[in-house]
Amino acid sequence: MKDRVDHNLGKRVKLVIALKHRNVDRIEEVLEQVSTPDSPQYGQYWTQDQISELISPSQQDVQSVLNWLEAEGIRREQIQVNRRGDYLSVVLRTIEIESLLNAEINEFRHQETGTTRMGLIRYTVPCEVAPLIDFVAGLSRFPKFPRQKEIASPTLILTTPGVIRSAYSITMQPAPNTRNVQAIASFLQQYIKESDLTTFQQTFGLQTQAVSKIVGPNNSSQPGVEASLDIQYLMGIAAGIPTWVWSTPGENEFQQEPFLDWIIQVDEQYSPQNFPKIFSISYQDFEPSLSPSYMTRVSNEFALIGIKGITLCTGSGDWGTQCMENCTKFQPDFPSSSPFIVSTGATEFLTEDILGPSGATPWSSGGFSNVFKRPNFQDQVVRKFLGISKTPISYFNLTGRGFPDISTIGINFQVFVQGSQRNVGGTSAATPTFASILSLINDMRIAKSLPTLGWVNPFLYKAYASNINTFRDVTVGNNQYGCCTYGFDAVQGWDPLTGLGTPNATLLAEAAMSASLFPSFANK
Repeated sequence: MKDRVDHNLGKRVKLVIALKHRNVDRIEEVLEQVSTPDSPQYGQYWTQDQISELISPSQQDVQSVLNWLEAEGIRREQIQVNRRGDYLSVVLRTIEIESLLNAEINEFRHQETGTTRMGLIRYTVPCEVAPLIDFVAGLSRFPKFPRQKEIASPTLILTTPGVIRSAYSITMQPAPNTRNVQAIASFLQQYIKESDLTTFQQTFGLQTQAVSKIVGPNNSSQPGVEASLDIQYLMGIAAGIPTWVWSTPGENEFQQEPFLDWIIQVDEQYSPQNFPKIFSISYQDFEPSLSPSYMTRVSNEFALIGIKGITLCTGSGDWGTQCMENCTKFQPDFPSSSPFIVSTGATEFLTEDILGPSGATPWSSGGFSNVFKRPNFQDQVVRKFLGISKTPISYFNLTGRGFPDISTIGINFQVFVQGSQRNVGGTSAATPTFASILSLINDMRIAKSLPTLGWVNPFLYKAYASNINTFRDVTVGNNQYGCCTYGFDAVQGWDPLTGLGTPNATLLAEAAMSASLFPSFANK
């Protein structure tokens, strides 16, 4: 349902104008140079100045957009320009936005929850600045809330940090006085409570460790299940590594896009020292709910983060294949569909033996992007899957980026929220699980003065090709969900349900330190 917004209420919105980058075609080229294991430039991550010199819009382009805003009566001191000059932010009243963008703002009400959001369906900018702008953010999309599951499991096993470490052969421990930093990105007013973290650590025999830093707001009186899950398991498995919480509410008074706001903050505050080397991000949207320009820009920003040597890890989504177009097409998830982020699916133990076989959960999302093409690093495994898949090809894009990349347990996680122990599941549980493994590998590398993993996707597939035991194959499950007749089967090898399989952390760590996989390590 929608109604015209009442301008008399004086509502104000933060608009973010994304100016087009220069040399967009070179972003992936540079990323591959510093991230492909056998590249001579592997690990030679770029500085902020190098990135700005590559992609920042010209001063003339920035000034042209500023001139347009000022001609519309917006004072220069109202406008914030980030240090790269590619994002302009301004807070305006709704009536001013309608005039600026020649648009009509409505208030939309979710029929099930009653939640309201301001938004607009379309907008325009003048012809003279349109070629300079990717999009205007702030009112043009609606966030999707993570799904939390407290559902039946085939076993009685309760998932704890100890169970996870045993199941995936996680034997690594962080170095004393580690220089590593890890973080969760928390959106949609998801906050943590430090006392819940302490209770979690004490309950499961972990070292008591406080969060090192909180960036952004944190209302500890209203902790969220999502944020509690993320922080407790990232710190519970990779215990001892300094950990940040990066809180971007995404539903504050300005209702701006969480991902975009977070990206701008990370770029503005980035430092090569004492900064997270990996972010665990439990947040998804459906591709059709977003504009291709928005997804492409955010994905390119992920690539720019990777060029700095930072890893991004997200869940594949909790809606199976989902459906659209009268139940004839699968609906991919974003950001899982971006090739520049690690996508994690969810599995469950099939027996009471945690070292026994696992199966895919039926709600774990996976599929093929309709926006991003298949990347080279997964071409071979995806082609193999397509050769044996029984899913009709009319339901998905054969040439799209396949996701997830890997999977881990995603059910029966024991989480403390407001002092109470809860049973939680979702691919958002698998996300900090795998992120913690990568963080521990980062710690090993840092201790040996080796580069951090950065954009890790090419390495994951190369490690699998080198030794298929690095990931344990999952061949049980199907993610048909919603009104579509079909889903994807978990099959031998990579599949768009469980990816390469579940990790053997010991073997993955050995591969990450291997000079045979990383020739540039030979003399280090």
